[in-house]
Amino acid sequence: GGSETVIDAVTAQVRGTVDLGGDVGNVAYDPVADQMLVAVQGKGDLAAIDPQALTVIRRLPLPGCRGGHGLALDPQARLAFVACEDNATLLTVDLATWQTAGTIDVGKHPDVLAYDQGAQRLYVASESGTVTVLDQQGGHLTELGSGHLADGAHVAVLDPNTHHTYYPIPDGTGGRPALLEQAPNP
Repeated sequence: GGSETVIDAVTAQVRGTVDLGGDVGNVAYDPVADQMLVAVQGKGDLAAIDPQALTVIRRLPLPGCRGGHGLALDPQARLAFVACEDNATLLTVDLATWQTAGTIDVGKHPDVLAYDQGAQRLYVASESGTVTVLDQQGGHLTELGSGHLADGAHVAVLDPNTHHTYYPIPDGTGGRPALLEQAPNP
């Protein structure tokens, strides 16, 4: 749908719903600014929601991004990363200025992002099965590597303690779902 439901993390109660006017991609909470960020695919922008007032407080058009869907944050560096599903790009947004700070090509149909705060690495899992690993230094992304991991490996989850990434895939050994684990390369 075209809305975001806000849930109180302490009570697990629904606080309300915010209309965003277009299909919603991924959501991330920005603890520094106490706001929820939402990739709004249907409008081609990044929206900030005040979780207390349940209102959209800011929108940033994402030029050059078709199908903004995946979203991850580096709150300390004040950066947001938006995966553009329809044109295989990733945008970096400077949250201090609310300006697009960079664009980089990634695998076809990027979906879910995982950011490793400790290692300053961004993992971009794509519906094509390609995973792109990016290094973030000073707000600039550099590709460390990209390749086909497995068909269906479009979701990435990161363990911040081990820095390992996990990718659920639908067809593992014997046609059963599997979870792939990848250790980071130095």
